[in-house]
Amino acid sequence: MLKSKDVIGLPVINLNEGNQIGKVSDLIINPTEKKVVILELNEKVGLFKKSQSSLTLDKISSIGSDAVTVENLEFDKDIPKELESYRFTNLVGRNIMLENGSILGKLGEITFSFPSGEITTLTIKDNKTNLFGEEKGEVEMSKIRTIGKDAIIVFNR
Repeated sequence: MLKSKDVIGLPVINLNEGNQIGKVSDLIINPTEKKVVILELNEKVGLFKKSQSSLTLDKISSIGSDAVTVENLEFDKDIPKELESYRFTNLVGRNIMLENGSILGKLGEITFSFPSGEITTLTIKDNKTNLFGEEKGEVEMSKIRTIGKDAIIVFNR
């Protein structure tokens, strides 16, 4: 299992040339499938320039503790418009609430599997405790009803 905080910031290495092509800047989530489907990259273009591109998980060879590796450089330039709002960095801090309206806390982290991208758990942070939020617990994806733009809804049971 991979944690979002461990993947964001990893260098992306081209296995055929042995060079770094960028760094993971974000994870794109498909809310319907409840999966991480795309890694967004900050790509090195020149000495000082960077551009953003993305890789679907099926184009990634491996995600290790120190790097993401790819076999071929086949970037997907555009993230589908319907997924634009589901960047992990946009979802962090969103309320996680029960169907009855009770707030459990805020999204702090996701754990997902590779290569499927299936999200297994969401970490709940309690922002009332301190500035950075203290880990309050985890919710398994089987208990998640909806991943929305404004809130994540958990079944009451």
